[in-house]
Amino acid sequence: MTFFIGDGLVEYNNIIGSGARFFSLAKNTNKSGTKIKKNIRAKYTAATELFFAANEPNFNAGERFHKFWHKRICEFEPLLYTKTTSKIVVLTSDFNHTDFDDSTQKYNYVFPVYFFFQGYLAYQWYRQYKMYEPIKSFSYKYNSMSRLISGMRSYRLYLTSKLAEYDVLKHGQVSCSNICPYSGESVTNVLDDRYCFLNAEQVLHVKKHLKNLPLRFDKLEHKTIPNTSYEIDWFEMSKSFLHVVNETVFFETFNHLTEKTFKPIVCMRPFIIVSTTGSLAYLKRYGFRTFEKWIDESYDSEPNDHKRLDMIAKEINRIALMSISQLQDMYKDMLPTLEHNNSLFFGSFEQDILDELVDNCRS
Repeated sequence: MTFFIGDGLVEYNNIIGSGARFFSLAKNTNKSGTKIKKNIRAKYTAATELFFAANEPNFNAGERFHKFWHKRICEFEPLLYTKTTSKIVVLTSDFNHTDFDDSTQKYNYVFPVYFFFQGYLAYQWYRQYKMYEPIKSFSYKYNSMSRLISGMRSYRLYLTSKLAEYDVLKHGQVSCSNICPYSGESVTNVLDDRYCFLNAEQVLHVKKHLKNLPLRFDKLEHKTIPNTSYEIDWFEMSKSFLHVVNETVFFETFNHLTEKTFKPIVCMRPFIIVSTTGSLAYLKRYGFRTFEKWIDESYDSEPNDHKRLDMIAKEINRIALMSISQLQDMYKDMLPTLEHNNSLFFGSFEQDILDELVDNCRS
């Protein structure tokens, strides 16, 4: 039986929050945490603590990051189990997160295990849409949604300001908050923060070109842009040809894709992923195909964050200046790729993730 200490909720797991709760894996009935630990000490030769740190990206924050994991791990030091061989397994959905690995490898009883939890979660949320008929017509050339805009997500402000500079906002479905629903910061607060992730040139660009916020096209019945991670507004999302996926992680060195990436796959739309270097290559690991035949995807291999944003904005602009007729022809040409991705998502994807998890645990 799996015993969960807490109220049943999986909390935000990065270092800004209260830290991940933990599971104790052992053969026990529903007893208190103290009784379970006593039972483990008395009867079992092995014990495993499981940290679920895959609900959100584990953002790197230098020494603070390492101190956080040192504290969490030491709370469950193997010395607690005087008669057992103990280990701690940390589940993370961050791919190639070397700082995370470095923080845990100093402990010979700690084992980070990669689990594409966000892909698994996307399937659980969106599997109902398998029965929906794809809409193969569209009236907008692209969409781009930017609900959260502070901290590491401030790149979304600059990308939107580039689209405003190119004068292509009118060709797309674009949403962008003027006040971040998560932090409560205004655009001015975000840009004037001394730790803003945008460089000085980008900050000036946003201030010059992005003056008419908020931008809205979806969920207009709400005062602010709501969190719709768990659902797809099928008809609204299908109105655009290209989906610009503004991912959770951009200014980082590891890959972490979320449910956002799978919305266009479910809707059978091409996409540009605005995220860390190698995100398209990461997605291809699972058998998905991207659109290099029709879209310049060289941005995916660009290591410089600021240059990568400019490359993405330039490509969105190129597509936005094409006619709807041209995009319809392109869409027809893309159909085999779109159908492949859709079939894979609703087919073997869930089992592929679970098989990978089992293999990672064994290794």
